[in-house]
Amino acid sequence: IGSLNFAHNINFKYKNFKTLMGSLNHKPIRSLKLVGCGIVFGEFNANILNSLQWSNLQELFIGDNIIRVLESDAFSNVSSLKLLYVSNFMQFSPQFLEPLQASLEELIIDSTILHNIADTKYR
Repeated sequence: IGSLNFAHNINFKYKNFKTLMGSLNHKPIRSLKLVGCGIVFGEFNANILNSLQWSNLQELFIGDNIIRVLESDAFSNVSSLKLLYVSNFMQFSPQFLEPLQASLEELIIDSTILHNIADTKYR
């Protein structure tokens, strides 16, 4: 799968997100866009993206949804990410980017773009 774009589909919500994750289990996908889909995450941890573990996902856009807690292992199952857009999180573990240190090239947090991620220390 090249790219799936559900951006700004405010009726998508968490239930459809879970269904989508189940259908992507063990499937390759390059880009997943879920910006502004009305998804509310409680604890965003490794279990949320577990089905994408073998996907070789390169781009993930999950900004403009609500994330209560961004856990340290949140992106450990998508360690191939090169671009990540995340926003609207209330709390986060300072280590949440560590699993992506080798691959991440661009990070967008609440509309702030950070380049040269490999040169940035997260501790």
